[in-house]
Amino acid sequence: MDIKTLTDLYVGRHGETVVTVVLDTSGQGEEAAERLAVRWKDVVRELRAAGVDPATLVALDEGFGEAPYNLGDTRALVAADGRLDLATSLPAPPVTEVVRVSPLPSLLPLAEALQNTVPHLLVLTDRQGADILQHTGGSWDTQRLTVTTAHYPLHKTGTGGTAVLKYEHTVEENWKASEKEVAEAVTHAADEIGAKLLIVAGDVRAEHGLREYLPDRLQSLVVIIQGGRGHDGSEPLVARRAQKVIQDYLDRSAADLLTEFAKYRNRATKLAEGERLADAGQPVAAKAADGPWAVSEAFRQAQVGTLLLTDELDGQERAWFGPEPTDIAMREQTLRDLGITRPLSAPLPDVLLRAALGTDAEVRKVPYEGEAAPRDGVGALLRYNPVG
Repeated sequence: MDIKTLTDLYVGRHGETVVTVVLDTSGQGEEAAERLAVRWKDVVRELRAAGVDPATLVALDEGFGEAPYNLGDTRALVAADGRLDLATSLPAPPVTEVVRVSPLPSLLPLAEALQNTVPHLLVLTDRQGADILQHTGGSWDTQRLTVTTAHYPLHKTGTGGTAVLKYEHTVEENWKASEKEVAEAVTHAADEIGAKLLIVAGDVRAEHGLREYLPDRLQSLVVIIQGGRGHDGSEPLVARRAQKVIQDYLDRSAADLLTEFAKYRNRATKLAEGERLADAGQPVAAKAADGPWAVSEAFRQAQVGTLLLTDELDGQERAWFGPEPTDIAMREQTLRDLGITRPLSAPLPDVLLRAALGTDAEVRKVPYEGEAAPRDGVGALLRYNPVG
């Protein structure tokens, strides 16, 4: 699953009733099977009471499957008119479950999951090569590449003498050759997925040697963690350390976005009050929209580059939309004044996400931190300066 998959789920939907189900499927074995069987019966009962037709219920049942807990900790389904449009599993449980019948699919949990999947490499290296685990941003699959460098001898003797010095020089040259080969493989794997992080564990000397031969553009992406290449039972610990690095990266990125938003939002406020922010002839950056009303207007002008959402966003508030992704407003009359004869309403998060995906805007969850946070949980960084 990738962003395009989510975007395609909105195409051509205007007036269609859509069912979205996002359930926690974590657990294993008989206990998980019994719990999910009961939960699924409740979901079907709820959807039937909401008027969902039998054919769509059958499609959803087939998409849910007999053992979804074997596929991941989240099962996400989208269906309409007897047709199953999406059936996918995610590796982590959802923050909140979704069972909704609406004119639009409710895809925010999936968009957030994609946001939290950072393209990265986990490199486990030693003097004999490396295992490179390639994690892409658009898939939950992991590609594994093993690099075996056949350069021997690999170990110094620790004794003296002219012959030994020559031998040890050969060992050092073999180390360098191995490091270069691993660095080349890592560079190719990183470029292939557009990696944001290179997480490296293993032999300390091999780690530093790898870093030495990486190109400059990848140097800043390297994070060293404790761990080894051998299969000694420490794999779960290495995985947790790698996940900590990824979470730290996400936290920093979100904090930086929030800081940037607050800066531009404050400039926009000062401009609105008539304050000059730059010398004559210099561009004025006021690239922010604050709150659902301002963000909706920015979407109508195709200005939004990054949609920012916080936990303060009211999932019950509704917005209006038309056939095109940029047809979005907080009032029905706004769209009618633009010539849209049949506006529809849906939960605000769903309308915002549709607009973002339909205009190639990024969607980012940011922390709610007092004055820096966007109004009512919704803000945007804009593509260009709306004040000219």
